[in-house]
Amino acid sequence: MAAGSGCRWRATRASCSRRFAPAPIGRAPRSERTRFYLERYFEKPRHVEVQILGDGHLTLAVGARECSIQRRHQKILEEAPPPAFELPEPRPRVLRKLLDAGLKAARAVGYGNAGTCEFLLVETRSISSS
Repeated sequence: MAAGSGCRWRATRASCSRRFAPAPIGRAPRSERTRFYLERYFEKPRHVEVQILGDGHLTLAVGARECSIQRRHQKILEEAPPPAFELPEPRPRVLRKLLDAGLKAARAVGYGNAGTCEFLLVETRSISSS
């Protein structure tokens, strides 16, 4: 795929293999034959952020918000508490898992500022913290 040709969505591994077959030697410069970026596709993901405050020693999760309402990949609206937590699992338990995952990430790097940890909730909208 030539530079600048845009994103393409493929449903199966076979369709990817056909689309991204390497160019025959001599038809494309060596640097262009094997470079492409693959990313997993999620249908109807929910973009949820956890707000983190840290000073390098103490780290706090101060809340969560959903940022799924977007236009051209730019957030238009942030909603707190996140409505994506209307799940089969009790809402407080899912929110706690999300806050804990954000805290774990911030503490792992000794975070010292105000910021966010961003998550995608997909299909099952489950949070796994490993």
